[in-house]
Amino acid sequence: MKIGLTSYAYAWAIGVPGFPEPESPMSASALLRRAASLGLEVVQLCDNLPLLALDSPARRALAAEAAALRLELELGGRGLTPQNLDDHLVLARDLGARLLRFVIDGPGNYHPSLDEAAAIIRPRLTALEEAGLTLAIENHDRFRAVELAACVRSLAHPRVGICLDTANSLGAGEDFSTVFAALGPLAVNLHVKDVLVRRLPHQLGFSVNGCAAGRGVVALALPAALASLAAGTRCRSVLLESWPEPGPDLAETCARDDAWAAEGAAWIKPLLHQ
Repeated sequence: MKIGLTSYAYAWAIGVPGFPEPESPMSASALLRRAASLGLEVVQLCDNLPLLALDSPARRALAAEAAALRLELELGGRGLTPQNLDDHLVLARDLGARLLRFVIDGPGNYHPSLDEAAAIIRPRLTALEEAGLTLAIENHDRFRAVELAACVRSLAHPRVGICLDTANSLGAGEDFSTVFAALGPLAVNLHVKDVLVRRLPHQLGFSVNGCAAGRGVVALALPAALASLAAGTRCRSVLLESWPEPGPDLAETCARDDAWAAEGAAWIKPLLHQ
């Protein structure tokens, strides 16, 4: 498995909708250079850094830059509609990506059922196979892990698997150990986000906040999960993300993005290279 990051590791530097924008938002090129400087191997360019509008020369240039930096590119889309999936299949081909992660839900209250999602994917299985591309469906708030596992297994194809996120399913009431038990055998890609769970001062409840990988509750279960994934053959990449809260100003928040990426990379590398 290769170690890298997704564009959500630098969400504030790229720009978070509804919040003040950076004066100079981080570009895909800048993200690649930062990943290379951290000694990483993979960058997954997700929907917060959309690339569909790039023309052919720009796509070729981005692919060439990644190759020059010895980085493998992956893609990430959101909103599993037929057209959006088709557009991302073309983009993956143009960039030489071998993995395409998708969040099923999309803008405008687009919330298809898992049966509808499978019906969109099924006619494109041959295209995935011909392109040598793996489609990774990410666990998110709306579906339980066992439901996602059943959906992927219903497709019964080696080019379809799970992008297993370590924290997203908290929104569905499931911790990482529960999610890993259901989705680990289907994982082709791992998103590592860590969180701190703290009891509130009044003792009536908890807060859940992001932290650098290695500092929170996910870190307790992750070493065993990584060993399990490494023993298999399906999981291609382990990618850092983070959930930093906004600080007093955007510059400080972006600096925390960067510090957490460096800290997380330093923490996770030894776990994979034991």
